[in-house]
Amino acid sequence: MSTALREKPELSLSPPTGSTPVHVLEDLVRKHHGEGLSFAKASLFNMDEYLGLGRNHPQGYYHFLDELLYSQVDVDRARTFAPDALDPVPEHAAAAYTKLIQDAGGFDLIFLGIGRDGHICFNMPADSLHPYTHLERLSEKTVAGSAHSISQGRLGNAWLRGHCTCTGSS
Repeated sequence: MSTALREKPELSLSPPTGSTPVHVLEDLVRKHHGEGLSFAKASLFNMDEYLGLGRNHPQGYYHFLDELLYSQVDVDRARTFAPDALDPVPEHAAAAYTKLIQDAGGFDLIFLGIGRDGHICFNMPADSLHPYTHLERLSEKTVAGSAHSISQGRLGNAWLRGHCTCTGSS
């Protein structure tokens, strides 16, 4: 990610969330402070969010990235985006987020991990993939895998909802 940011400062990037890639975010912060890695012109898009959690909710993924990355680097907060998980009609919010990503020219770089049950960005394993932002019901295995965050106070009851909005994969 740091190489891509240096080569294209206006990079459209989707950084990782979850417990596994924390070291990657910490490394980006180190490179910002130690090597001058700049996020000032980059656009950063969250890949997913638990339904019912707003951008500043301490259990949400936008807040997660804000704490571990955005607040520690020179990113322009107006260039950080996440699905609107509070919209009373989540399907409309998903369509709006897809349009926002498309209007930005799509992604230049996405950092993804694969969950224990095979989910990618909360896209559950299935016979077909959704190419756009959509609602997803989390598998019991994914919900159970998130339970470790409860003891850390990060997910609280949000994981019990078992739904999220996430960008597609195709």
